[in-house]
Amino acid sequence: MKRIFLCLLACVLTLASCSQEQEGKIVPPETVSVENVSSDISKSVLTGSQTTVTLTGLKEGELYGIYSSDNPSRSLDPDSDGSSGLIPAGNTGSYLYLADKDGDLTFKGSEAGIQDVGALRFVNYAVESDNAGFVINSKTDAPLFTAADGTAFYEEYYEIPLTEGIDPENVAVLSINKSQSVMNRATYYGVVTENAIKGSDEPENCGVMDLSGKESVRVINQMKLRLRTNKGGSAVRIALCNPTTLVENVPSELTSPGIYRVNASDSTAEYVLELTLDEGLGLYDFDTLINNSRPRYASGEKAGRVKNYIAPMSVSGDSILLYVGKLDQDFIFDFYRLYAFEDFENAINEEHVGKIELRQITDDERAKMVSIDIDEYKGPVDIKLTEDDPLRLVVFTADDSENLKGLKIRLDFVDGDFTDDGLMCKSYSSRDDSRGYRQNLLQEAHRDKTFVYDQNEHVDYLIFEDLACPSENVIRLTIEK
Repeated sequence: MKRIFLCLLACVLTLASCSQEQEGKIVPPETVSVENVSSDISKSVLTGSQTTVTLTGLKEGELYGIYSSDNPSRSLDPDSDGSSGLIPAGNTGSYLYLADKDGDLTFKGSEAGIQDVGALRFVNYAVESDNAGFVINSKTDAPLFTAADGTAFYEEYYEIPLTEGIDPENVAVLSINKSQSVMNRATYYGVVTENAIKGSDEPENCGVMDLSGKESVRVINQMKLRLRTNKGGSAVRIALCNPTTLVENVPSELTSPGIYRVNASDSTAEYVLELTLDEGLGLYDFDTLINNSRPRYASGEKAGRVKNYIAPMSVSGDSILLYVGKLDQDFIFDFYRLYAFEDFENAINEEHVGKIELRQITDDERAKMVSIDIDEYKGPVDIKLTEDDPLRLVVFTADDSENLKGLKIRLDFVDGDFTDDGLMCKSYSSRDDSRGYRQNLLQEAHRDKTFVYDQNEHVDYLIFEDLACPSENVIRLTIEK
């Protein structure tokens, strides 16, 4: 009798426990229907990965956005299988849909990034045609909405004419960026033609596009932003322009902002770009020299993919030397000044800032940079900076680029005066399947540092510079494969 009682008690407790679990779990609806998606962001709609979502009354040719929000379990990586026509907007966590007819759109929550249970919001993007605009500035613009964790989402949708001095057969997108005190930031742009969207994560959209026969294109500009402090901010300006092609040994006018193109060469030599800046200008006046000029292949199978090098290797007065390497394929790169947030509120006009020349590297110049072949690496490498040479470029090579992935590079500051914080190191890395790069910065010279690259990320180059307070320094690199 006692045993029967204990068994009944155990069953009652188990049922009570299951009941409590069921009560605590959020059960999403099987279906969701949303009518009249407008230019005002909708309220959050509870959605599960298997919830069937239907948007009704969509209009042909109009662009719609689907945002996963307030959902800690959702994937930040786009996971749409494309069967519904949803297009992931890079790593912003949103999805786009260009309606090809009047009617409805049906998709599963999983196609919009919902892994388990989350929430979706919807918007119909309103087209703007302010020629002086094409900019998102978090300092002055209101976000589309702000998630529970403080991440703000911004969007603008532009109509950009191609009739005002732009050759439509040879168009590239210039994205001018400014950030300050940012914890997390993701940007995306997509070029919208009659019945298709080509996003900034698609290679051909990062290279050179042929927009022949079009008088205008529409561009969706998005930014996801989370700041470290309320004094921070971020801005991004979109422009269409024709790249300026550089010819070997022929100086060209250097203008900001702009995009420059270098065509492939049969030569096996290594190349540099020599910049001669106008009086009063230097390295730190140009955002693309301080950070990254986004070198990327112009066309072909690698269109839009990262080209490893356009990196400062020497600074002497008004002359700056950028290492390019071999000209295996056509590529383009961005060039623009360091702008203040206030500059984004006005039209940014082209201005002459100097000369630029493409040429082969000399033996003396080649000797000033450090090249590390990972296949032949045997032990630590010392990097030396002097008062006369306060900048040192370190590039990494391997017969198989897979050998550049998953490395650990330790920096030990073994000799020098490391108390003034004038010495800094920048690490640049990229992925084979990405148009972007990652920058790591070390500004505290008195602290040792290890840069760690994951298994899908290969190191491209390091830059050591002590331009503010040049002195004798020795930094030892130890590489773990």
